[in-house]
Amino acid sequence: LTEVSVPLEALQPLWTSMNRKSWGRKLHSSSSAEDLLQVLASLDGAIKIEYLSSNFETTGELLYSSNEKGRSWSLIYVAIVNMLQKKLETQKNKESENFI
Repeated sequence: LTEVSVPLEALQPLWTSMNRKSWGRKLHSSSSAEDLLQVLASLDGAIKIEYLSSNFETTGELLYSSNEKGRSWSLIYVAIVNMLQKKLETQKNKESENFI
């Protein structure tokens, strides 16, 4: 489990409380690697550039980079997403078992 904190002043003005709540719901309900990638990419775009490290690379840049660093991050990302997908499937199975 990874926990990240982004200061409010680091977020673009369009990233309102409503947008944050919507993003959280989308993150929580993500059920595929593609869903997770879209959610992460939307957060990338919400952070003001001046708050990012000079060597920061967006989710998309890391996944589609042709250099060795990009390929390494892509492999790590795929492994994490696979792990999260299995966890989501397990949770959904438990919820359906409890429902029956």
